[in-house]
Amino acid sequence: MNHAGYEVQKQPVRAGDVQWTPVNTKLIPATTFTVSDLVEHSVIEFRVVAVNDVGPSKPSNSTGPHTVRDPIRKSTHNGI
Repeated sequence: MNHAGYEVQKQPVRAGDVQWTPVNTKLIPATTFTVSDLVEHSVIEFRVVAVNDVGPSKPSNSTGPHTVRDPIRKSTHNGI
């Protein structure tokens, strides 16, 4: 049986906190994925694990911190 795809993991960025949790319940067959239910203004980092019949890979490097923002609202930054 072929079970291959990706698991996206997230963790909040906090001093000393290392707690990666999956954001998808089923393996993702594509190389893009939209993460929902994030809290605006929270700071989160992501990583990916490839999974196939042999098992999971080592996790990718972290994306580094990302601040969650509403994608619909335009920035009010005016360069000041």
